Order: sequence, then C-alpha cells, then structure tokens
Amino acid sequence: MGIIGSASIQHQPATLQEAMDWLAAPAATDPMQDLAPLRLHLHNILELGKPPLHLLKLLDAFEPRAVAVANLAQPLLRDTTLPLARRLRSLAIALVDIHGALGEGYLHIASDSDPAGLANLGRSRAQICGTAMHHLAAQMQIAVLTTSPAPAGLWLAAQQAYQMTVKSSAADLTVVADNAAAERNFKFMLALTAAQPEAMTGQQIAFLERVLERYGKSIDISFEPPTDPTSWYWLDGNRDLPPVAFTRRAAPHNACLYFSCANLGRVCQDIVGQLVAGRSPALLEIPDEATQSDYLDLLRQVRAYWALPPKRLLKRRRNNYPIQVCADFDNFWRLLNGDPAKTSRIVDDGTTDWMVVNESPGGYAVLHVNGTIAGIQTGCVLGVRPTPKRPWGICMVRWARSDNPEHLELGLEFLAPTAEAVRIVPNKHGKVPLPAFLLPALPGLDRGESLLVQHGNYFPHGNFTLLQETWGHIRITECQPRALMSQTSSVEIYEFERDPLPF
Repeated sequence: MGIIGSASIQHQPATLQEAMDWLAAPAATDPMQDLAPLRLHLHNILELGKPPLHLLKLLDAFEPRAVAVANLAQPLLRDTTLPLARRLRSLAIALVDIHGALGEGYLHIASDSDPAGLANLGRSRAQICGTAMHHLAAQMQIAVLTTSPAPAGLWLAAQQAYQMTVKSSAADLTVVADNAAAERNFKFMLALTAAQPEAMTGQQIAFLERVLERYGKSIDISFEPPTDPTSWYWLDGNRDLPPVAFTRRAAPHNACLYFSCANLGRVCQDIVGQLVAGRSPALLEIPDEATQSDYLDLLRQVRAYWALPPKRLLKRRRNNYPIQVCADFDNFWRLLNGDPAKTSRIVDDGTTDWMVVNESPGGYAVLHVNGTIAGIQTGCVLGVRPTPKRPWGICMVRWARSDNPEHLELGLEFLAPTAEAVRIVPNKHGKVPLPAFLLPALPGLDRGESLLVQHGNYFPHGNFTLLQETWGHIRITECQPRALMSQTSSVEIYEFERDPLPF
C-alpha cells in the first residue's frame, strides 16, 4: 500500500537532520517542486525503524506540509481528460505515494503503540486511526480522479483502521468521540465506491464528495451478515478487494464487514425532491450547482445506486476484434458531413484503432491500440465502426479506466447504428448554426427521432430550424424540441418533432 521498500523511488542516503532541515525551510511556491523531496524524506523516515511514539512525532511534523502540498496539487486533477498528461500522471503517482506513506505510518503507530503512551501525548488510538483513514481516503480520491486502480493494500488497510477504531472505542468509552474521523472517511470511501465513480467526470466526483461530507454518515455498517441483503455490500477481510454487492455475488464465509447505503439513497431522494421544489442548495448544505439539470441527474443516478446496487442486466460476451473510433465531436461531425462516398474514404482525420474486449446488446468495452487520442471523458460521444466500409455508429463513454499513459479502456453505451451530421439554428438564440447529430428513431427502445448536441445547446422553449445537407442539396425544416432524454457534462440528447407544414 505504502512506499516502504518501494522500488519506485530510488533510495538516496538522507539523514533525519537533512529531513528536518528541509522541513524547516520555506515551502516551494510550485507544489511540484516539493513532491520529490517530500516523498524521499517520508520514505527515509519510515525506514529508520523508529519506535512508534517517536515516529508519531516525526509524522506529525511532516503531515501539515504534506497536506498543504496535496491541497494545492490535487485540484489540478479535477478538470483532466484522458489519456492523462504525463506531468499530471506523475503528480498523481507522487500524491498517492505521499498519502500512502502517511497512511501506512499512522496505521503502524496505531497497531504497535501502547495506549498509555499515546495518552501521555494527548492522543488516542482512534484518533491515530482517523488520521490514517484520512490518507487512505485521499489515495482513493486520486485513483478515482485518474481512473486508476486502487493502490495495493488499500482496502485491507482501511478495514484494519476501521476495526481498530471500533475496538479501541469499545474498550475505552472516554474516546468514543475520537472515532468520528475514521468512521467518516471510511463511509466516504464506501459510498463513493458504491456510486460507481468510474462513470463520472472529475467535476462530478468533486461535487459528490461535498455531498458525502454532509450526508455520508447515514451509511449503515455491520460486522454481522444482514438478514435482508438486498441493498448490502460485503468486504472480504482476507483479500485486498473493493466492496462487492450481494446483488452481484453472495458473500463468502470469511467476509467480516457489511454496509448499506440505502439510508443515504433515501436522503438523496429527499434532497432531489426539495431541489425540484425550489429549495436553495445552501439550505441543504450542498454545492450551488446542484440545481443544474446535469447535477440533478447525477443525484438521481447515485440515489438509485445507493438505494439498490444494480445488477448486470445484459450478459457480456468476451470478444477480440478491431474497430475504428473517432473520439472528437468536431472531427466526427466533419467525417459524417458531406458526400457519403467521400466520407467513407476518410480514415485518418481523428480516427484511431481500438480492440473490442467484450460486448453486450447495450454496448462494448474497448481497449486503445493505436493512434493519438486526447480529450476523452465520461459522458462524451464517439463514432465507432468495425471497418472503413461500414457506416459509423455512435456511442457514449460510460466509464473509463487507465492504468498508465499507454493503457486506456472505455465502456461504451450504444446510442444508434447510424447518425447524420446536421446543423440546427435556434430561432431565439442568435440564429447561429450549431453542429448536431441526427439520430434515427428506435421503436424497440421507445425512442423517437432525436438530436445530439454539445452541452448547453438544448433549448426546451422555442422552435429551431433543422438544416440537412445531402449531395449538395439542403433540406430546411422547422422543428419543436421535446423531452430531454440524456444529459452529460459533454452532450445532450433530446427528441423533437418536425413541423408538418412546409417551410
């Protein structure tokens, strides 16, 4: 989990005095300049093998500097797209290592310290566990923001910290209040995992974190199996694995911890109802952007996940065949615009090579193989086709995973087998033509003819003009917008109705 003995940092001789001298010097104005020495000094301090109480004093001296650096650096990861820029990935790796070192160090202190010795320093084991859990939660936040796997050992360490907190509070009723930090951070980790953050943008994750800061305490945690496991998850006490929902797989006999977010789901449902009724987000102690439709949709989505963990409805079939992807909205629009015969021969205008690794009737999981890609995030749309001779279909990115700059895996939701590049002119918004994709009606999905536009271009009140150009001829149609079907931070999809009268 941490960096003790880590081969990722080249060991350099450094004395404790050198570490303290660095700590006494002014902090760098650029947090990136502090990351390398901070990692090195923490690494060397942990390897000194100091007694727990001595180590506690050392880590307490370094932690404020580490937290300050992390607070400056972590926001840089919230507006990123995939694949992550190399500098940002280096930043993320450094932050994960720093939080891992602190988490591991404090957990070691909590495990090996004499409670009386801690009490002499005005500390309790529950407090130390709370500090450790804070850094474990920070590791998870960074991994989620960068669509990376959780650091090795994270979930075993989190369970250990939580169980020590509960046991120490039970043994000494005078420190019950000290377990609040550990419990709060642990519940944050559980709720964020249950919300399926791999399907969110960095800004959405940041929004959800602030909601959980206020309401995450409503999660139920138990060491006994639930009588009705419908809304429950389990954690394996002997394996370093994230939580698993009972709806996905039954718990093994050695599962040692269970939790449910059902109460949090009910709280979230109440929040959505109050926001729709016009209540201010400030009164609910959540971010102001909660009134925006895409964040309201996010709250509805996570409410559903928290109330009842989703089952896998469509069976996935492993596969291994190549496809072409166009991952840029403007490039894809240009590919589809104009003469179909010419369009079919354009293969290098933003088109990249991917491999389908599994598929279901609802979409694909694809792995990047070749070609330059940039700007991908959950909620954006991609053009997909098996071969240059096949028409372009259109998909939406539902989740993303990236272990390193050379690896990017996406989960794609199938939207339509074909799409047409068109322009729309909102009649009450400056009459500037906007690029859009015309999606065919899909009666089997109970979806009529619809338009896909970039975020912010759905105007529910007012007509618009639809411009369709085919073989040099332009068809002009007056239209009425109808229901908004889907909205993400990148695009909006809505049905519309054509005016039956001639233009």
